[in-house]
Amino acid sequence: MSDKDVFVNVVGGVKVMETSADLALFFSLVSSFHNRPFPRDVVVFGEVELAGEIRPVPSG
Repeated sequence: MSDKDVFVNVVGGVKVMETSADLALFFSLVSSFHNRPFPRDVVVFGEVELAGEIRPVPSG
C-alpha cells in the first residue's frame, strides 16, 4: 500500500487521542485494500509501532 494516499476521517469530528485505536485503523485499511469485510463480531485494540510491531493496550 506504499503507493497509495490514505486519508482517515473520524465521524462527527471526534478527536482520537488514544493510541489503542492504531490497530483498529490498521485492520480497516487492510480490509479495504483487500476488498473483504472484517467479521462483525471482532473488536481489536492495540498500538502499532513504526516497525510494525503490535503492542497490547495497558490495563489499568
